[in-house]
Amino acid sequence: MGEVNKDILRIDTDPSVAVPPEFLSREVLLQGGPESSLFSQRKDTALGLEQFRLLQTRLTELQTQESFKRVLVTSAVQGEGKTHVTANLALTLATEGSRKVLVIDADVYNPALHLAFGLPNDSGLGNWLRVGREPWKVMSKIKGKDLYVMTGGSGGSKSLSQSNLASLQSLLDQVSSAFDLILIDAPPLLTTVDARLLSTVADAALLVVRAGSTPREVVLKAKQMIERQPILGIILNRLDPTDDCYALHYQYGIYGERARSRDKRKPSAPGSQRK
Repeated sequence: MGEVNKDILRIDTDPSVAVPPEFLSREVLLQGGPESSLFSQRKDTALGLEQFRLLQTRLTELQTQESFKRVLVTSAVQGEGKTHVTANLALTLATEGSRKVLVIDADVYNPALHLAFGLPNDSGLGNWLRVGREPWKVMSKIKGKDLYVMTGGSGGSKSLSQSNLASLQSLLDQVSSAFDLILIDAPPLLTTVDARLLSTVADAALLVVRAGSTPREVVLKAKQMIERQPILGIILNRLDPTDDCYALHYQYGIYGERARSRDKRKPSAPGSQRK
């Protein structure tokens, strides 16, 4: 999985920073149902839910070995399932992993995280970058869970500027110590420069790849674009369970050099359908 360069990590450890009490009174309900993209909200996706449990377990194990808190989740191109993976992983970490998690939609020009959670998108990161305010005022807490969501918001610009990036760094510095893990849903690497910029405010990255769709050379090019940050692994998405190689893969998981060296029989893979 690559060695983590601890010199470039920005981990806040001030225990005095906490979620404001007034914020906790504004909890929102998850919007479940048969069409929900969240596996834990459906009754027909036990396999997908179980594989996200595996993924959160592996990520939690990695965090005990290496110091990281802010994780960028991105893909090479559009349509590989990064937002679907981000949302389900965040919910599973908060529910099954007993972690306090913040998930941020940093794809402000093409936000989709609010759709995954069934939340309004009238106030989020894009709004905060334009006008600035208390970061908590553009977050939603999911009722009954230690999960906090900052949607992309409305009126976002087409791309991030250096000043936006500095503002986001400031926001993360303000709130990081209140959370065990922060997932940043970023735009695809090969369509805008934003994901590469966002990687500079993260401690590590996860790369989502759609199985049987994204060419190997495209994946390698995307990987090279964020090699300055530790890449925790590659999440193989939408692996066909009827494929012969499925017996040697998990449907969801983290795949990388470190994982392969620990257990050569368990390279992993996920399957999903959304952005």
